[in-house]
Amino acid sequence: MVDLQQRFKALSEWIGSPIDLSKGAIRLQLGEFGPWWLELDPGASMLTIHHTVARFSEADAKHWLALNTDLRLLGGAWLGLHLPSSTVRLMLHLDLDRFDATDLVNVMGNLLELRADLPMPLPETEAPAATGAQQNFMSV
Repeated sequence: MVDLQQRFKALSEWIGSPIDLSKGAIRLQLGEFGPWWLELDPGASMLTIHHTVARFSEADAKHWLALNTDLRLLGGAWLGLHLPSSTVRLMLHLDLDRFDATDLVNVMGNLLELRADLPMPLPETEAPAATGAQQNFMSV
């Protein structure tokens, strides 16, 4: 098992606030896009970092899920759709045995940058109204 205080020391210094995951998930207010959540699995070996990116509609759900195929953009992170709240979540799992304190700071910095770079779906546009002869044809 990893020494959690040591693992989170540099991240705590970077954000200017202590990190204590011993009692459950914590919320960090980082960057311009709102809160980030850190959670440990029951064995305290895996860290989950997640952030709500935006609300989604059925029309743009495909856009968000398609971004998961862009490995250059997301690296090891991924986007998921939280159906009960209709929100898009940016998530990352980390095996804490493979990351030291400095790595965690770098990961959070990279996630903040990734969040800023996420392409938003294009706004839905209404099709122009059919006129004259166009009304006589059906699109297939």
